[in-house]
Amino acid sequence: MGNNSGVGVLKPWGRGLNRGNSLTDVRHNFVLSSTYELPFGRGKKWMGSVDPVTAAVLEGWQLSGVLTGCSGLPFTVTTSGGITNAGGADRPNRIGDGTLPSDRRSIDRWFDASAFQVQPNYTHGNSGRNILFGPSQTNLDLSLAKVFRLSERFRLQFRAEAFCRA
Repeated sequence: MGNNSGVGVLKPWGRGLNRGNSLTDVRHNFVLSSTYELPFGRGKKWMGSVDPVTAAVLEGWQLSGVLTGCSGLPFTVTTSGGITNAGGADRPNRIGDGTLPSDRRSIDRWFDASAFQVQPNYTHGNSGRNILFGPSQTNLDLSLAKVFRLSERFRLQFRAEAFCRA
């Protein structure tokens, strides 16, 4: 199984086996991006009337985040060993759906392997291209940044970032 293996043309006359989902078919995609400037320092809600040194430390902080969630990418179930002896894609025979219920999926067993059989030697299997979908992804990227005003024209930014993938 690989996201880009087994997707080559299989039996040019068997159009049904070559038709399938695109490698980049993401059915659902959600992205939320935000930036919030913390309300500390001169002209802000809190600690607006402090001495210049304290103001330089407190003001100019920004908290940013990007939350991304997307459904899984399609993949093709393949067999190895050059069973067709024709080069290109080797796909098994599909005898079942292949999709596991979400509560039975794990990193070691994402799809039902018993729904596929190794095709006989020198034959093409009947399994289609990109028929199953991989796991969905959720990413959260956070950053905390401080902007230092060096002059009227120049600023310097310090940034710390953290990335979380679930």
